[in-house]
Amino acid sequence: MLVLSNFKHTTKILEISSFLGIVIAQDYQLWIKFDDGKSGQINLEDEIWGEVFEPMKDINYFKNFKIENDTLSWENEADLAPDFLCELLNQQNNDKK
Repeated sequence: MLVLSNFKHTTKILEISSFLGIVIAQDYQLWIKFDDGKSGQINLEDEIWGEVFEPMKDINYFKNFKIENDTLSWENEADLAPDFLCELLNQQNNDKK
């Protein structure tokens, strides 16, 4: 958690999630576990759009990700932050209910 402080009060600005593990579940779906205990499967097929994500339309390229500086990234410098993926996991889980 990033915290800003001054003499009068302390303010929580941003909660930052970190990955403990990521594996390919199937096609564009990843199973992710975060350091806060959240885990689950997310579908990124609808999230990889735009010029920088164009190479990921090739499933073999998509599967060739790495974790770099606590960010899901690919060789062409496309990346997805853990906070985005955590929010997507929450959203997709809520959509299933």
